[in-house]
Amino acid sequence: MVCSSITLHIIGGMTVRSTSGLTIANLGFDQIRCTHPVFVGDTLYAETEILERRRSRSRPTAGLVTCRTTGQNQDHVTVMTFTRAFLVPLDTDAVRDRTHY
Repeated sequence: MVCSSITLHIIGGMTVRSTSGLTIANLGFDQIRCTHPVFVGDTLYAETEILERRRSRSRPTAGLVTCRTTGQNQDHVTVMTFTRAFLVPLDTDAVRDRTHY
C-alpha cells in the first residue's frame, strides 16, 4: 500500500500545470479524505473543480483560488478528495513573459 501523504502529493502535483502553475503561494490543503487504498502499480487520475476565486484583500496584484480535487484509480474508484487554496497573479501575461512558463 502507498502512504497517503505520497498519494496526496502525487494527485496534487498532477493538477499543477492546469490549475496553479503560476502560483505565488500555496495557502493550504483542507478536507483531505483518503477514501480507498492506493497500491504500488495503480494508475491515478486527477480532476479539479474551481470552487471560488476572488481578489486578494492583502495583495492587490493577486487573486485567491479555492478548488476541490478528486483522485481516482484505474478502476474509476475515488481514492482521495481534498480542497486547497492558492494565491495567483492577476496579470498572468506579465508573469509568463518573465518566467517563460
